[in-house]
Amino acid sequence: MMLITVFMVSVSVIAQPVAHRQMTQQEKMAYDNSAVTTQQAPVIKSAVTTASSSRAQVFAEDFGSGIPASWTQVQYNGTDGIWESCLGGCVWFDPDNTDGNYAMCNSDGNSSWVYDVGLFTDAIDLSGYALGTLDIDLNMQDYAGDGLGEIRVYSGGTSATNLEETIFSVDNDFSDHLTLAMNVSTYADPSNVYLEFYYSTQGGTWAWGMTIDNIVVNGSSVGNVEGHVYSNGTPVQGAHVGIIGINEITTDASGYYIFNNIEGGDYDMYAFMDGMNQDSVSITIVPGTTITQDFNLSPPIMIISPLSFTETLNPEEYFSTFQGIQNAGNGGLYWSASIQYPTTNAVNTGTIPAAPDMSVSTPLSQDGMLLTTPGTPAGSRVDCPSGTVWGNPAVN
Repeated sequence: MMLITVFMVSVSVIAQPVAHRQMTQQEKMAYDNSAVTTQQAPVIKSAVTTASSSRAQVFAEDFGSGIPASWTQVQYNGTDGIWESCLGGCVWFDPDNTDGNYAMCNSDGNSSWVYDVGLFTDAIDLSGYALGTLDIDLNMQDYAGDGLGEIRVYSGGTSATNLEETIFSVDNDFSDHLTLAMNVSTYADPSNVYLEFYYSTQGGTWAWGMTIDNIVVNGSSVGNVEGHVYSNGTPVQGAHVGIIGINEITTDASGYYIFNNIEGGDYDMYAFMDGMNQDSVSITIVPGTTITQDFNLSPPIMIISPLSFTETLNPEEYFSTFQGIQNAGNGGLYWSASIQYPTTNAVNTGTIPAAPDMSVSTPLSQDGMLLTTPGTPAGSRVDCPSGTVWGNPAVN
């Protein structure tokens, strides 16, 4: 424990370079790699994946001619530190995928500057979109923990009161291509959206810096649909819910489902579960909103009267009767019927005739009793041995 305490103290003592002699770049890099610092992983608001047809490019900048003259900078508490244009590769921490032209805060090259500066884009019109995505190549190199880079989003202006959200923040070495989400539907003024690229040496001087390139903003017109699946008021777990042409998912233990980031428009939905009736509906996805659509899967209720027949027949006699089948449930009923000859206690005095065709598959109306008889030709008869049982299994 004493060794750890002494080690940490020694690091804090040498963390401030001696004022009268600056370290060389090699010394700084060696110190940067060996220093003990407490840093957090980058905070990234990842973008959702949406269909390409629902995305539209509304803004792009590759710094081919440098930082646009119409962009503005705000120096918060820094001295001299500003964003500069690089035309042709200027620092060792270039952003990924660059052609050599980019915007930079070069603290390594401006060792006496204190950076605390934001670079603001022109206004970006994202009206009519629920979501926005920002694609950017960014390289942020801190010096032993000294350095902070962020991407902030404003609407209606660029003052602190116009800040909508911070979609990226990093205080350690980071270099990658980013795709970040902007929740445009919550912005006060989606028609005037500004991006700020912020860099700070956190009060110190001669850190590394930050570079950016290949900025692209897309608007996305998507919405969500959620709901529950019930059966007579009871949640149905594992029910299948689908949007035709999009996807099919299953409900959780509470009967809940949700489809995220569906392109705005009209769709047909359905829900079904084995042993229950399918429910279908048409919906309209409204960009930037979440609509609710519940489903009710009602099982049919089959009532058969009478359930069985008992009749004793002599040879050459036949028997006819009626049987009622009723659906007392809320959904459609499908059924079939067949004759089952007994296999025991039967008196066989001749050849048992083949069973007539009794296969029936009929949807029943939900009101009243339906009476059916075998669909045999007129004048035919059925010879049934003693103990014959009529079976009428329900088929959902």
